Amino acid sequence: MDQYSNGQTHSIWDCFAEKTDESKAWLLKVLREHGCRTLLDAACGPGKESNMLIDEGFLVVSSDASEEMVACTKALRDSKQRKHPFTWDVEKANWMTLAKDLKKPGDGFDAVICLGNAIPHLPNSQGDFSEFKLALQNLYLMVKPGGIVICDHRNFDSILKTGKTELSTEYTNRLTQRLEQSIIYEKGVAKTIILDYIINNEDTKEMKSERTFSVSLSPVLLDEFNELTSEVFGESAAHTVYGDFRPHILGQTNDPVVFLHIIQRAVSQP
Repeated sequence: MDQYSNGQTHSIWDCFAEKTDESKAWLLKVLREHGCRTLLDAACGPGKESNMLIDEGFLVVSSDASEEMVACTKALRDSKQRKHPFTWDVEKANWMTLAKDLKKPGDGFDAVICLGNAIPHLPNSQGDFSEFKLALQNLYLMVKPGGIVICDHRNFDSILKTGKTELSTEYTNRLTQRLEQSIIYEKGVAKTIILDYIINNEDTKEMKSERTFSVSLSPVLLDEFNELTSEVFGESAAHTVYGDFRPHILGQTNDPVVFLHIIQRAVSQP
C-alpha cells in the first residue's frame, strides 16, 4: 500500500522532507570518506536529498515505490534540467523487487542509501521481519563489492520502553512542531506504530498553517535489525551504528532518536 498516494501529500511531504544541516553534513562526510561517486537513493521521496547530492557532484539514480513520490522527484528533475541539461534517472522501484526493477552500473553502485526511516514502512506480516530481510537483500544486490549501504530507523527500543517518541532538532527540520503516536498491539506484541507529525506550513500559502502528516511503521529493535544485516551481508561485514549522527556505543546512557547504519559489502562474497 502506498502511504503517500493522498493528493495533498506532495505539499506536506515537501515541508517534512527538508533536511537539517547536520544530517546533510553527516551523509556527505560518510560518502566522501568511502570514496563514493555513484549512488542509488532507494527511498528518494520528493527528491530533495537526491537533488542535494547531485549539487554536491555525485551521480545519482533515484527510486521510490510510491508513484506520487516518483512524480514529485521527476518534476523537480525536469525543472532543474530546464536550467541546464544533466543526467538524473528517476524510476519507480519496489524494495521487494529492486534488483529486478533497476539496472545497476557495472558491479553495482558505490553506495545505496535508504533513509528517512524507510525500511520500517514495510509490514512485518509474519513477525519474523521477512519483508525487511528481502529489502536488505535487494539493497545488498545493488551495491558493488566494497560499497556501502546506508539506512536508518527510529529508536524503537526507547519508544517501546518509554511509550514516548521524541523529536530531534538534529534530524527534524524547523517546520515539524510536535509528534504524537499510537502503538497497536496484537497478542501482546507491538505490531504497528503510527506517528503523527504536526507540521507548520508557514512557507506554503495554499495550505493551512498547520497540517498532520501520518506514517505507519513496523517497530524493529536495534539487535533485531543488526541480526538481519548480519544474515544478509555476512557476520564479517563492516557495520557501524550511529545514534543521531554520532557513533553509538552499546550500553550508553543517552538514547538517540534515530539509529543510522553503515554496512559495507565484503569484496569477497559471504
